[in-house]
Parts: sequence; C-alpha cells; structure tokens
Amino acid sequence: MSARNENEKEWITPEWQQRGFRALQDMLDVSQDLKRDMVQFLLDSGLWDHARLSWESALARWHACLNPGRPETFKLVELWALAKRFDRPQLLEALAADLGFELRRLPSEERKLIVRERLLQELQRSNEICQQALDELAGTVRPRPVRVRAEFRDGMGSFDLSVPQPWQGF
Repeated sequence: MSARNENEKEWITPEWQQRGFRALQDMLDVSQDLKRDMVQFLLDSGLWDHARLSWESALARWHACLNPGRPETFKLVELWALAKRFDRPQLLEALAADLGFELRRLPSEERKLIVRERLLQELQRSNEICQQALDELAGTVRPRPVRVRAEFRDGMGSFDLSVPQPWQGF
C-alpha cells in the first residue's frame, strides 16, 4: 500500500464521515414548510426532473438522499443551489473548517452603502484639508477650489483630486 493511501486512512474515519453527514443534516434539517419550498425549488429549477418525479416521489427522493444507508445522494450542484437560494451555509462552513479555512460573509448591499457613505465623507474631509493647504500656500491669492470626484461601480470606488492650473507645478 502506498504512503498516500496510508495517510488517507488516518483521516477518512467513520467519525470524519459522520461530521460531514451532520453538516448536511444541519443544512437540510428544516421546517416542513421550508422543506416543501426546497423540494419545489429543485423541481422548478430543473435540477430535478418534473416529468419523471411526482411530488410524492420528489419527497421520497429528498428523504432517501438524507439517509446514509440509501444509495441516493444529492448532487453537488443541488446542494450548492439549495445553500445559495435558502441561505443555508452549514455544509460549506463544515467543509471550510475541515480544510483549515475561515469563512466570512461578504458585506450586504446595505453594508456596502454605509461604506460608500463613509468613503464619501472621508473624501470631503480630504478635500477640505487640501483646500486649507492651498489657501495657506497661496497667501492672499485664493486659487479655484480643488475638485473631488468619486465614482462607484460594483462596490468599487475611485476618486481623483484635480488641482487648479496655477498650482500644478507643486
């Protein structure tokens, strides 16, 4: 037996497999209403064939996929779609932890708006500081104001500071 196969035996244990199964159960152990919605989603999305599966057979398939003693299993794409559509990250969290990764949720649209507002406030504050510095440099001559332009596309920000013509030599 190769060293690789021997190393795999060290971590492919019934306990390890049970942890994975528990994560799957945590992801899919839902209320009756949510289970109906999930099964309906699998049918409506085309992941499960409406033509081949009646409602009763779809429910039976769902339960069979959750039974480790049965040969039926969920496909990866089905689990991924369910996790995304119904915000059920338990299996992903277990996979990440087992592989040594930490997960964090990306900011929501609301959080992105708050960050953008803070960035705009900081840009305005920077504009005021630049204007004060220009005023001090100019002495009695007041140059045109510094322009700050901010654009946001897909959550990314960019800005430019435009300096008035007489001060471009600095």
